[in-house]
Amino acid sequence: DFSSLKRPRLAPIVIVLASVVAMVALAALAVFLRQVVATRLVLTAALQVTAVLTATAEVALATAVFGLLPVPPLLGSVLWGAVVPGAERHLRDRRVLIAGYALVLVLLVSGLALAVARSVWRGFFGLLGF
Repeated sequence: DFSSLKRPRLAPIVIVLASVVAMVALAALAVFLRQVVATRLVLTAALQVTAVLTATAEVALATAVFGLLPVPPLLGSVLWGAVVPGAERHLRDRRVLIAGYALVLVLLVSGLALAVARSVWRGFFGLLGF
């Protein structure tokens, strides 16, 4: 509940955007560390650490993008509730929350979330020059 803060409309926007920036920064750091690790460690160790760094970057980037969906259990709903007047009341409705969880489950189980994450991942690698 952000109503007790000094700026209840601005606080959720700042929190959501800061979390997205942190996840993208973590992904970028993991991608850049892959090259450092590849040149400094022996081959077998470098392959293992590179795989962990790649997985870290993928999860961080997917979390940043997927979390922006305006579905109640995700951070995007907090952003939506702060930007659209009256939306916060609807987002707190139990039926909307249950439907949001069901939608997230369908996206994850069906593989649609993975397809979106892969295209974002390719674009992110392209921006970093890899």
